[in-house]
Amino acid sequence: MFKLSNRPEKFRRASDSLVTSIEDEMSRIMDEFFQEGGRPRTMFAPQMDIRETKDEVEVKVDLPGMKKEDVEILVEDSVLTIRGEKKEEKKEGGEDEKYHLIERYRGSFERSVRLSHLVDSSKVKANFTDGTLCITMPKVEEAKPRKIEIS
Repeated sequence: MFKLSNRPEKFRRASDSLVTSIEDEMSRIMDEFFQEGGRPRTMFAPQMDIRETKDEVEVKVDLPGMKKEDVEILVEDSVLTIRGEKKEEKKEGGEDEKYHLIERYRGSFERSVRLSHLVDSSKVKANFTDGTLCITMPKVEEAKPRKIEIS
């Protein structure tokens, strides 16, 4: 193991200063990453599965605790965008009631994915059941695979 005390005095001071500087920088980075309550500041990105068949593209998105009124779906060109907002549920009572820890995400999100095929946006269907959003997008005719006979 590397020991600073075995180094000459002038190097030890420089090394100590470098270690302190690194510790200060790491502390600053962690402070920026975490906000009050220890919850990361990162934006919520819901989990999704994308499945393709010969006729359609199906996307399933996990949105637990949300309502369909809080979600918006857009399909433009070959890009699917899902955005929404998970509302604040926190309810404080009187002085004898308070939260000790809040870890569940609240706030807005937006997720966009480029689809591998063109889809018919006029025939897109969406269903929201038990916290799972299911979007079914039929492929446009020219995007469907076609077997070409060789003459």
